[in-house]
Amino acid sequence: MIDELIRKAAVDDEDAIDELSAIADNEPDRLIPHHGLLLDLDVLWPPKLYRSADANTVGRVIEQIDGGRTPKRLDHLLLLLAYSAHPLAESAMRRWATQPPAGCTPIR
Repeated sequence: MIDELIRKAAVDDEDAIDELSAIADNEPDRLIPHHGLLLDLDVLWPPKLYRSADANTVGRVIEQIDGGRTPKRLDHLLLLLAYSAHPLAESAMRRWATQPPAGCTPIR
């Protein structure tokens, strides 16, 4: 069911996005096993879908940002990390404040 909603959200199905948002609001842990698919399909909005993201998901996002391959998606990826509240995300944000990723100005 959730995989189907994610696939619909990937093609901007507002109803699917609303359903996923409701899950994120009420049972965010249900989305954890699906974060990889969300990233694979470039579903980055709303960032609350990544609340409770695990180290694997956060690591993938950090790797994308550090690789400088995300200039058009950088804002969304940073919001995603903020919503995750994961210690790896916090550490990366602190690092980027003084050593910005390729192609970026310092993050404050």
